[in-house]
This record gives sequence, C-alpha cells and structure tokens, in this order.
Amino acid sequence: MLNTSVISVFKTFSRDEVKRFEEFLLSPYYNKKSVLVNLFKIIKKHEPEYNSSLLERKKIWNKLYRDKDFNYGVMKNLIYDLGKAADKFIELQNYESNEKLSGLILMQEQMERNLNTAFEKSFKAYNSQLSEMKQDNEYFYYHYRILKMEREFTSHLDNAKAEKRIDEEKEIEFLTLFYLNECADIYNSLLVNGSCE
Repeated sequence: MLNTSVISVFKTFSRDEVKRFEEFLLSPYYNKKSVLVNLFKIIKKHEPEYNSSLLERKKIWNKLYRDKDFNYGVMKNLIYDLGKAADKFIELQNYESNEKLSGLILMQEQMERNLNTAFEKSFKAYNSQLSEMKQDNEYFYYHYRILKMEREFTSHLDNAKAEKRIDEEKEIEFLTLFYLNECADIYNSLLVNGSCE
C-alpha cells in the first residue's frame, strides 16, 4: 500500500477539499503536469481511508503507464510532486481563510509596488476590520503589524504627510501588549503543565 506523507495529508481532507484539490491540480497556474491529476484521480477513489491494496506503487503505475515497465524513481518523484502540490493547496486554504494575514500581505505588495491609493484604501478597510475584533492577543498583534506597515508606508512619502500619520507610541504599545500577553499565555501553560516551579 502507498503509505506516504501525501496520503496522510489526503486523510485530513473533507469531501469538499478533495474536490477543490482536484480543481487546484487542474489549474495550469499551479500544476503543469497532467500526470499528477491522473495520479490523484486514482488515489482519491480510495478516500477517506486510503488503505486499499490497489494503492500499491506498481498497481498505480500500471494504471498511469499501461505499456511501460515500472520505474521506482519516476514513481517516487510523482508522489513527491503530488505531496508538494498538496502542501501548497493546504497553505493556500489557510491563507484564503485568514483575512487578517492575507490583508497584510496585500498591503505589503501594494506598498512595494507604489500603489499608494490602493494601499490607503486597503489600510482604511483593514483598520475598520480590526476595530471590530475582540481585544485579545491577535488584536494586539495585528494592530502592531498595521501600524508598523503604516510607518513603513509613510517613510517614503514627503515629511509633512509622514509626520501627521506616524504614531510610533501606539505601535510600541500594541507590540508591548502582544508580547506581555504571549508571555502570560506561556507562563500559564507552564503552570498548568507543572513545568514551572
């Protein structure tokens, strides 16, 4: 049986994720090897357990390449490539579901490309989103990150505009609150687990 890390990833997929992963593989932007699509179609027939005797490397090879002798090296590379695609897929799933992180990355790109108007619009929307958050560690972290980004953005504007916008004390305050909350969480965890005397 094919017992690889990629199978471990597939076992975590919901039915919807199996479908979306196949769509991901079909996208020429993410995958240029049609054989990976065929490999996944063979493997996905055995979801959710993926423990069929039909999932042996040679049996899969015979379905992929009917007229070719088994080549362990090629098969190993295909499984590796499928695993890398699965890792990229779950990375993108996480990215798409994390609006705060993806918003920061978008603004970083806008800033680096000198898309100032777009950055300012995104910045305003992002700040509005943050104002609705519960004041927890994530709140302090993302407030710090957005203020740091604003400081970086204004550093290339003219000095008059920059002086009006930069609030370094607030940036330090949010970073400190994030740090202290993290320290408290770690210390609390140590106390609960009995690791701290």
